[in-house]
Amino acid sequence: MSHFIQDKEYTAKNMDEISIGEYEQCHFSGIDFTQMDLSKYSFHECSFEQCNLSLVKMNRTGLRICQFIGCKMLGIYFDACNTIGFEIKCEDSILNDSSFTSMNIKGSTFVRCQMTGIDFTDSNLTNVRFDQCNLLNTTFDNTTLTTADLRTAVDYTIDPRTNIVKGARFASNNLNGLLECFHIRIEN
Repeated sequence: MSHFIQDKEYTAKNMDEISIGEYEQCHFSGIDFTQMDLSKYSFHECSFEQCNLSLVKMNRTGLRICQFIGCKMLGIYFDACNTIGFEIKCEDSILNDSSFTSMNIKGSTFVRCQMTGIDFTDSNLTNVRFDQCNLLNTTFDNTTLTTADLRTAVDYTIDPRTNIVKGARFASNNLNGLLECFHIRIEN
């Protein structure tokens, strides 16, 4: 049976108390969730700090205004989450080989994150901020990047012919990822 938990701190010592339910304004610190099934859980305004969430299952999981700081989140299918109110903020985290396919994640923020091999195909990234993020081998295909901020992002490849980039912000010294599809060589 699902239950409601509010304003509670969880660490490795009491992680056995975590079960399917609705968590609001809870803090999870130093917990290894690796391969755990978090399907049908709901997290609202929760924070995860120094947690390992690699390969967790998130079928219909609610992530509304959640923060991840210093977390390892490899191989997560965020696109299986409940999409209503989905918004995350990630700082100093690793999200490699994860998927946000066909998701609306507008307004989400990624700061100093390793994001290699991410799939953003058919996603709405309106007003998403990628601050000092590595986007090597990340897929942008039919992606809406309207007013997205990629000024300090590195190693991205975005084809402006197959993505919506109106109002997106890029640094003038880092345009190679936008021009690569035209086979233009930029030299200093």
